[in-house]
Parts: sequence; C-alpha cells; structure tokens
Amino acid sequence: MSIFLLTAVPLVFFLYITLEFRGLTATTNFKNAFVSGFIFSVLSLLILAVMSYYIQNRYTKLMVYICHWFFDVLYYTVFSLGGYFILSTRRFLVFDDRKDFPFIYTYFSGYLTPVGFYIAIRNFYTMDSYILFLFPLILIVMGFWLAFIILEAQRQRGYLRVIIFLTILPMTLAVALVPWLYYLNYQMYAVLLDIFIVLVCSSVYSILRHDYTRIFGS
Repeated sequence: MSIFLLTAVPLVFFLYITLEFRGLTATTNFKNAFVSGFIFSVLSLLILAVMSYYIQNRYTKLMVYICHWFFDVLYYTVFSLGGYFILSTRRFLVFDDRKDFPFIYTYFSGYLTPVGFYIAIRNFYTMDSYILFLFPLILIVMGFWLAFIILEAQRQRGYLRVIIFLTILPMTLAVALVPWLYYLNYQMYAVLLDIFIVLVCSSVYSILRHDYTRIFGS
C-alpha cells in the first residue's frame, strides 16, 4: 500500500534523468547533489521527529491547516533550501549557471526521498489516501518548484531576487490546502487541487524546458 509513498520521488527523478539526460546519472555532480540532499534530509528529519513529539494537533479547523502547512510543506521547504545554500556556500555543490536545472533538481530529489520513509514510519498505523497518494504528489511538485525558485533567483539581482523567494510563502500556503480539504472531508476537492498543482508545475516546466536543460559532459 505504501509503495507509491516510498518510491514516488526517486522514481520520478530516475525517469526524468533517464529520459532527459540519458547516460548522465553516473556523473560526479549528480552523485554529490543527490547524496548531499539525502544526508541533509536525514538530519532535518531527526529534528522534525523531536518537534512532532512535542507539538500536538488540536483538531480545530485552523490548527489542522497550520499543522499540515508547517509539517507537510513549510518545514521541508525551509530546510531543503537552507541545506542547498549551506552546501553551495561550502562548495559541496558546484553548478555552472541557471541552465543546471537537472543538478539542482537532483539535490532536492535527494532531500525529499527520505521524507516518504519518515512519513510511512510515523503514520504506520494511520495510513490514508492523503498519505499514500496525495502527499507523494506534493513532494514531487516540491522538488520541481524549489529548483525553479533557485534558478530564477540566480538570474535576478536586488529586489527581484527577494520577490522570487517571497513567492515561496503563497506557494506553501496553497499546497497546504490539499491536506486541509482532505481532513475536513472535502476529499474530492483535495484530489482536484493536488492534480491541478501537478498540472501547473508540469506546464511551467514545459514552457521553461529549453531554457533550463543542457547536455552535460561526464
């Protein structure tokens, strides 16, 4: 039952890299980016596990939204971006220019891969359709949209860069509506919203694809 939750992020990553950049999965930059993201994710998930133990959901409509916004979306967004900037500053991640979408996406895929395992363990006895199917779609979208943010921010200067990063907040708030609708028993609306978010992300990538991709030498 939990196969999609556990494999969605790495499977989409593998398919993307294989189809778009055949033969490049063995490059050093790909390996470093994925492993770095994976390790940083494990460290942040240990912190999240402690926080989750002390913060309990009071099951009011507002608290349901806030808790899922923080624990399902915002936490991973903030820590993955923080890890990216720390590793980039320390030169563990070295990319050439804004066309390095596959390398940056690889880092975020590495970061988000352990999340499915963490959620599966934390909710082992309380699996539902949101955890098994809708949440993995959110993780997939998150990997792409955070890579978009990084690349667009690198292209801009000054206040435009700040504005691009500020768009992260409304994005996380919008995505958090999926679990909120689901647990308020509006499951159909939650499914439709999740699918809509995936389609929007796919459309954005399709539009920017030629600007974001390049064949790299091994």
